[in-house]
Amino acid sequence: MRYIFIADLTNPATGKTWREENAARTHAIPLGALVEIFRTGVRLFVARHTRDCDETPLYSLSAYPPSDGNQEYSVAMYHGYAEQDIGLVLREAHPATEWRYCFNCQASHTHKRGARGWKCGNCGFTEPADTEEGQ
Repeated sequence: MRYIFIADLTNPATGKTWREENAARTHAIPLGALVEIFRTGVRLFVARHTRDCDETPLYSLSAYPPSDGNQEYSVAMYHGYAEQDIGLVLREAHPATEWRYCFNCQASHTHKRGARGWKCGNCGFTEPADTEEGQ
């Protein structure tokens, strides 16, 4: 008995195997982009570009935005999302976005830096810019 993997079958239209065709595909969503998972509506950041066994482009997602120019980070990742499962919300994370503790919510959320300070992405509370996290 001989086994054949589906990815090794030849596409009659191109003459290439499905694995070769998938390997030629690039990731359409960049690292650091904010995406929404269609099934749940949850929004996460693209943390890593990966591929499955037939070379289909996949994405690993994280609740934390990239910081300090780190393009691949591994905190709280969720793996194996295909392009058809997620939608692009923002091409890149806001440069002044940080994961900070909100004194109003009493929890950590993403915050955007504005002219008046850090605005909580959850409750909208703005803390002064000179307030340090955890003080």
